[in-house]
Amino acid sequence: MSASCGVCEIRFGLQITSFINRDRICAPHTIGYNSLALPIAAGVFEPFGFTLRPEIAAISMSGSSVLVAVNALALKRLRLPRT
Repeated sequence: MSASCGVCEIRFGLQITSFINRDRICAPHTIGYNSLALPIAAGVFEPFGFTLRPEIAAISMSGSSVLVAVNALALKRLRLPRT
């Protein structure tokens, strides 16, 4: 492993870190959906009276899928520095 390869890895890591820091929209939606809406939509909390209409769950799930796809496309645009 050459020193220039390590520099490339550090630069690429910094690019990904800056991308994650800029991504303030997707993270709250993803965390909220995965920790709250998904179990409620699955009926885990139905004995306690918490239910989620299937339409609302579908809208939330499609929004999550769109945000994941947009983030994947944005990450695809990151370029590795040439050595």
